Amino acid sequence: MGLDMYLTKKASVDLAKDADCNEVIVFSNGEIEKHVPEDEDKTHNVELYGAYWRQANWVHHWFVENVQGGNDNCQPYEVEEKQVVELLEIVNKLLDTYYFDEKKAERLAKRLLPPVACGAIFNHMQMDGIYWSILFETQRELNRILEDKAAAIEIIDGKSHEIPLNYTYTYFAWW
Repeated sequence: MGLDMYLTKKASVDLAKDADCNEVIVFSNGEIEKHVPEDEDKTHNVELYGAYWRQANWVHHWFVENVQGGNDNCQPYEVEEKQVVELLEIVNKLLDTYYFDEKKAERLAKRLLPPVACGAIFNHMQMDGIYWSILFETQRELNRILEDKAAAIEIIDGKSHEIPLNYTYTYFAWW
């Protein structure tokens, strides 16, 4: 049994205001996805980058405490972008400290992002190379998910118009 954790990002395009829209082109990660509205539902969702961790109980505990209100129940939770940024700032602070003083970084990590037993998982509890390598990976994943953007253009009577996108984040863990 292991702890699998996912953070996904979705961009949604709301076309409800433009009934005359003939076509929508959504660009994500250099690829084009086309959508032609045919029915009343004129919201188009595009899955963007998703982050994945395995058995990073300290990251999971942060989400449980800061996003899920202490409920460790294997349910999806909406995450605000500012919360993703907050976690990234903690990780950056720990890694910046680690570069200069490992012992000081360990003391700081015990306060900010400690390894804890989560739910049914009592996996890796040490602050060793595995802990720090997962933090490096977390930094990379959070930067990537925050930087991943999409663009949308609607075509009305042959003319294109940029459409604002709404981004949502969801965290889900399973063991």
